[in-house]
Amino acid sequence: MKKLFLFLMLFISTHKIFAQNLSFDIRGKYSKSVTKAKLAKATKLQDLISEYPSNWIQDYVSVAIISKHNNISQNALGPDQVLTSQQIEVLRSLELESEIEIIVTYKNKNTVTDQVFIDNMLVKLTVVPDIEAAFEGGYAALKEYLKASFEEKLLKNTPEKFRKGKIYFTINEDGKVTDTQIMTSSDDSKTDEFLLTVINNMPLWKPAETINGRKVKQLFVFNLSFLNDGC
Repeated sequence: MKKLFLFLMLFISTHKIFAQNLSFDIRGKYSKSVTKAKLAKATKLQDLISEYPSNWIQDYVSVAIISKHNNISQNALGPDQVLTSQQIEVLRSLELESEIEIIVTYKNKNTVTDQVFIDNMLVKLTVVPDIEAAFEGGYAALKEYLKASFEEKLLKNTPEKFRKGKIYFTINEDGKVTDTQIMTSSDDSKTDEFLLTVINNMPLWKPAETINGRKVKQLFVFNLSFLNDGC
């Protein structure tokens, strides 16, 4: 799967102000993802997990697939990397933003003692739209918006104790920012309010879409931190 997500990391040197670096990024609210289109076609773990280590996981004990969405969980157990009909049914029923845990339990051997032991591999996936939301104008436009927002205001007025902040927000079906919420406070109410304002005032995005062209919501996370540069 070609992972389509918006990721921005911009470092601004501020030696004359705080002798620090400002780092921020906006990305989909997940670490690893899978689309509904991929779930619809998957018949084995290799179809879900890129670079799945099938060459060294050969002696399986079990494969558990656990899904969670809106406080509803589904579980399906299989014998190996080939998905069972129940596992396929669970995967194809999942909605966007569903969380998936794949727990592969297998036998491994100590290369020195030849002793066989049980080991586990855990992979977490989030179901994302087939076409993810993108800032209008692309990477360059988002970079300029954030740079203009922070370079002139935040760098010159941020309390020295500030180190990081995290905000969750949603891009709705119309490409608008909604449902912003502070997940990690900067420990300064004025700075938190400023960060929310910057996110809420972002121009329109291109909304996420399903493979059939239906516009859908998508969750994003904004991270901001100051990093000491050692000066």
